[in-house]
Amino acid sequence: MTNCLASNYFTGYKERGVVGALYYSRLINGQYEEPIKLRDDMNQGEYIAGSMIAPDESYLIWSVQRAEGFGQSDLYISFKEQDGTWSKVINMGAAINTEKQESSPQLSPDGKYFFFIRGDWHINGSGKRVYEGKQHWVDIQLIKNLKHKL
Repeated sequence: MTNCLASNYFTGYKERGVVGALYYSRLINGQYEEPIKLRDDMNQGEYIAGSMIAPDESYLIWSVQRAEGFGQSDLYISFKEQDGTWSKVINMGAAINTEKQESSPQLSPDGKYFFFIRGDWHINGSGKRVYEGKQHWVDIQLIKNLKHKL
């Protein structure tokens, strides 16, 4: 969940076992309105999770597994247009995404770096399925360059 300006962006699950969806809720007169689901093309795929909104609400990044992705869950981005709508959804590309699972997007407090987790699922010594991930980071310029691809 990411709070920003007067909006709250989050991934929600209506019931156990569903794929999740991206929502937002605006703060109006000190109260959050009923959550609104983002566009269908932003909510395509499986395992929609881990969203983050830029502090100025200029872009939204989330993790989702899609057929056109690099492997497991990839990170995708959409930029807010001047009219308040969201741009087309963009896979963040090979500089971020691999055959492993990329998730947990976040920015450094100074806004200069983008952090995420890359990992994989495996069976441990006791036979349990566990996720093992490692934090990675890139310069924020990568995000700025993606906007120019629109």
